[in-house]
Amino acid sequence: DIALVTNVRPVHLEFFESVDGIAAAKGELFAVLRENATAVVNLDDARVRVQAARHAGPRVTFGQTAGADVVLLSVSDRFLPGAALTLRIGGRTRTLSLRVGGAHAALDALTFMEPAPGRGRISELPGPMTLVDDTYNSNPEALASVLRTLGASSPAGRRVLVMGDMLELGANAAAFHREAGEQIAASGIGLLVTVGPLSRQAAEVARRAGIEVAAFDDASGAAGTIASLVRPGDLVVVKGSRGIRLEQVVDALVTRRGEAA
Repeated sequence: DIALVTNVRPVHLEFFESVDGIAAAKGELFAVLRENATAVVNLDDARVRVQAARHAGPRVTFGQTAGADVVLLSVSDRFLPGAALTLRIGGRTRTLSLRVGGAHAALDALTFMEPAPGRGRISELPGPMTLVDDTYNSNPEALASVLRTLGASSPAGRRVLVMGDMLELGANAAAFHREAGEQIAASGIGLLVTVGPLSRQAAEVARRAGIEVAAFDDASGAAGTIASLVRPGDLVVVKGSRGIRLEQVVDALVTRRGEAA
């Protein structure tokens, strides 16, 4: 009945020759729609626009592009107390508060959406401490977006990032992680905790820039130490590829501190 491709990003590059190959694979969804089904199209993503042409039937468009059916006018990019966005539908303008943090969530968010575990769920733990569970997956652009939101947030304590390896990036994986280290160094983070061999590339760059760093080989090692590294008032964001199992770190923080909300 309805098909939506939110965006195309450089993920799973180990299995594709280019980002255009990823776009073509996602575009298969549009190609198999029946004629009277509706395609929902992100006009801000050039690759999505190209792939949406594979469906000749009805469409609803969204994005910051002025000609979209649903136009995103502005975003409050933050984890605390959650993102807010202003949008225009037809001649009406509405401002919505979200239960998920970050501009990266604003384009495809609903006000009543409660993020699933690993998908940006925000929990308030005793201490107090704010925990953002974004452990389901990671890629360079998603991590960069999280860093922008983390930098725009104003916790009582430090901004803390637990970063797991970004997997399936192919031959440029090490370079992607070094670039992430440069972004981390510029983001105002007070503590970086890395998990996995690739993330050590980011740790080295961030450490040279003066960021406090703790590096671990695997998630179990990080989970055993993380509660002693964080402080009251910290905002802790946990993000990594699924194969790194960073939910162990989330579970350790919740178990040691007890989830309040």
